[in-house]
Amino acid sequence: MGTKELPYQAFMAAIKHEHREEVKNILLEYNIGAYIIANEISKSSHQETNGEHIHFVVEMTPEEYHRFSKRVFIDKFKLRGRAAKGKPRQYGKVNKIDNVEKMKIYSLKEGDYISNLSSQELETMYEKSYKKAEDTDDMEKLYEYLGETNLYEIDKKDLTTIKTQYGHWELDYENKQYQNYCRLCRRVIKYYIENNKNRRGLTKTSIECIVRKYIMYIYEDMDNDDKTEWLYNSLFNKYV
Repeated sequence: MGTKELPYQAFMAAIKHEHREEVKNILLEYNIGAYIIANEISKSSHQETNGEHIHFVVEMTPEEYHRFSKRVFIDKFKLRGRAAKGKPRQYGKVNKIDNVEKMKIYSLKEGDYISNLSSQELETMYEKSYKKAEDTDDMEKLYEYLGETNLYEIDKKDLTTIKTQYGHWELDYENKQYQNYCRLCRRVIKYYIENNKNRRGLTKTSIECIVRKYIMYIYEDMDNDDKTEWLYNSLFNKYV
């Protein structure tokens, strides 16, 4: 069953459910331990697959994940790893799993899954998923919504100086940080307006908290040093 030395990886891909068995068979060719592969349908995202996508919670090394994702998500299904030209990202991995048990429970919430965990363990987690799915599902959908945001690519190699709309000069990559941060904040507001959520009202603090968590734990298109720089600027240079 599971191998304790293997860490858990949680990831998703916008692949139609008819391919799940094929994807599972490929996954089993890698050095993995326990796994959950769960189908899910979204009403608000993944329109190219009619909302169909697949969640994975798998014991495997990050290196094995990258080999698997390249082979299956990139080479086989030609999925996008980042949003581009108005089209959302189609696959991605959770950078840090705060609670493996909760991640497993969340993945089971729609009841359409395959796994090599014991039936007793799966049944217990599935029962818990009824109680926790609503809040977790809403935040997961919000993160997926943020993942569809068109953001500038930030390259620290390009340290050209530009004149901003406010008339002062700054580095291009810092300006792009600012633009991306604002776009993510606006997307949070738009999500709650469109989905009639959070009737207590949104605050600047709550919006920025969501965006910063997204950057820290979900966003994958930059390394930790760049994330640190981005978050530092957002906290101490006061973007918004």
